[in-house]
Order: sequence, then structure tokens, then C-alpha cells
Amino acid sequence: MNVKSENKNKIRIGIFCIVTLCLSLVVEYAYASDSGIEKEIIDQVNHERRIIGLQELQENDMLNKAAFLKAQDMIGNNYFSHTSPQSVNPWYWLDKVEYQYRYAGENLAMDFSSVVSVHRAWMKSETHRENIVSERYKEIGVATMKGIINGKETQVAVQFFGDPLNENNIVAGSENNEESNSGIKLQEVSVRPWEGAEESEMIVYAKLSGEPLNVEVQVGSHYFPLSQIQNHKYMSLISLQEINLNEDAIIVKAQSKGQEAFYFRVPKAAYAEYILNTGQKENEKTLSAVASMKSASLIAKEKVINSQNVILAGFMLACVVMIGNVWILEKEEEKLLDVCHSKG
Repeated sequence: MNVKSENKNKIRIGIFCIVTLCLSLVVEYAYASDSGIEKEIIDQVNHERRIIGLQELQENDMLNKAAFLKAQDMIGNNYFSHTSPQSVNPWYWLDKVEYQYRYAGENLAMDFSSVVSVHRAWMKSETHRENIVSERYKEIGVATMKGIINGKETQVAVQFFGDPLNENNIVAGSENNEESNSGIKLQEVSVRPWEGAEESEMIVYAKLSGEPLNVEVQVGSHYFPLSQIQNHKYMSLISLQEINLNEDAIIVKAQSKGQEAFYFRVPKAAYAEYILNTGQKENEKTLSAVASMKSASLIAKEKVINSQNVILAGFMLACVVMIGNVWILEKEEEKLLDVCHSKG
């Protein structure tokens, strides 16, 4: 009985080890499959684009990160939508990872079983298909994540598409720049110094046609929102600390209610006077400092001269006294001699 019992235990232990090994292999395979699912989704998109003769999209790390943050936010805040319950729109995540774009789009999916199934679902939807086969996009980022939404275990997928901002697609700020499909056009822009307590401040004013969702100005790597003061008119007072207008361009960004963002480079002529005034103020400060230094130097010289004059006056007075004493002594000697001659 003991031998049989021991053999049964050995068999059980052997079966347990085999099952454990199989489960670990299954988990490892599943993890490997999940880790490559984003790449497979991108491959499906580019396969679709090749079929119709479009340029393939390049994977972008910032778009991948933005997609991951969006997926994480949906699961963490229990929603599935382009806009969160806190009214956070998709473009917030692009701004968060500092992805500068002219056009951008987002596709979402949930409860899919495979890469092929989710891609087919996107292609059957007109709006999702439009993002996948759009000529305006150049880059893509994808993230998938498992979690619980509305009490149900699920898997979400996020696609971000973008046309990255570069020198070729920044519209120069002028009366003749092209109007976007959303009717947004920069009509007027001005930059002028602010006569306030802070010397390094300026007012940026922009007038745009259309109905942009928001407007902001970029100076170098700094961003400032422009507030709407009247219909189509936007303005803001911005600080110029750590900003060099001789080197940093001023760009007005207008985001449409759709999937577009438009960038208008402000011509340097629009703020050349400001740079000139700033330069003049700097020169005035320099001249003032030099004048102060000169004044201090002159005062010091005057002090030296005055002290020298005092010493010279004292020396001359001493000489006069000595000469006077010598003259008195000579007179006394003459008197003595006269007395001696008279006695003799």
C-alpha cells in the first residue's frame, strides 16, 4: 500500500509539473502575441494603403505614447469615447506628448477578438476608414490595453494618425494665406510691447476667420493660450522670459472642431519694431550704466583732485609761514646789529 501510494504521489507531482509548464508556455505565448499586436495593427493599415497606392504610414513613438495614455485614461476613468466625461478631447493627448501636427485623427475599438477582426470593423465604418486611407496623414501610433469598463472585462485599441508639423506646412501669416477646409484663415496679427510693471512682456493679437476650437501662440518651445475678446479676435499678454525673439519664431496655432490644426508663422516684420524697441531699451540701459560708471569715475576724480588741492593749499600755506618766519628773523637780526653798532 505504501509503495502504491508513493507511486501515485509521484504521478500526481509529474502531472502537476507538466500542467504548470504548459500553462507557463501558454501565458508566455499570449504575452508575446499581445506585445506584437500593435505592430500587426499598423501592418494591416499599411497593407490597406498599399492596395490603393497610398504611401505607408511611419510608426511614431510620440503617437504610440499618446495612444497608450488615451487607452489608460479610458480604462482608468471607465468610459469608451473620443471625449472623456471630463471633456478631455483626443488632441489633449497629442499636446501632452508634445506632438506637433497639422492634421490628426483618432480611431477607437473595444471588445475585439483579433487584429483582423478589429481592422475589418474599422474599415466597415466610413469615418474610421477615412482615417486609415487618408492622404493627409504621414504617421501612426497604436496602443492596446486590457481592463474593465462598465463592469465588463474588455480590450481597447487606440489609433492616432498625424501629419507632423515642419517648415513646409507652416503657412506664413499674411492676408493671402490659403483658407483651410474648415474656413479658418489668419486675417490679421500684431505683436506690441506691454507698458506694464514687467519689462519682458508683450501683447499678441490675432484675427481669424472661421470658428476655431481654440487658438494659441507658440514662441520657441513655449505655448500661450489666446483668449477670445470679440468675434474672431483673440489676444493675450505673454511673458518673454527665457525667450529670444531674434531666434525664436512666433507661430499662431488654430485648432478646428474637426481633426485639423493650422499653424501660421507670424512674419518678423510684425514684431520688428518690438525687437527694435527692446534693443533700444537695452542700449539705453547700457548707456545709463556707462553714464553711471562715468559719473562715479568723475566723482572719484573730483575727490582726488579736491584732496590734492587741499594738500597743495596746505603746502603753500606752510611755505608762506616759513617764508614769513624767515623774514621776521632777518628783521630781528638787523635790529640787533643796529643796536650793537650804536653801542660801539
